[in-house]
Amino acid sequence: PRVFWFPHFLTDEECEALKRLGAPRLRPSGLTGNQRRTSVRSSGVHALDMHEMQMPVAAALQARIATETKLPIELFETIEVQQYRSADAGGGEGGDKYQPHYDSTSGRQ
Repeated sequence: PRVFWFPHFLTDEECEALKRLGAPRLRPSGLTGNQRRTSVRSSGVHALDMHEMQMPVAAALQARIATETKLPIELFETIEVQQYRSADAGGGEGGDKYQPHYDSTSGRQ
């Protein structure tokens, strides 16, 4: 697959706007097929709903991604807001984490 890297792709203002959208609705992050908190991942996540995806910050982000990748917006996944807290902000010892793991829906490694 093609991989794109765009340093400074979001402005500080866009990051703050996305954080404001996601913060009230964060839920424990899961792994593929498992939406409960796990021992390998302890962050919070919110997938923007259809209304939020049409808000100016999300619409502008999707338009920018489409322009830079030359891919149609219809192929995009929903934007997700992910939060990893530091230990002093309630993220547990060492802060929230995402450790190496097997991500599988078949039950096999």
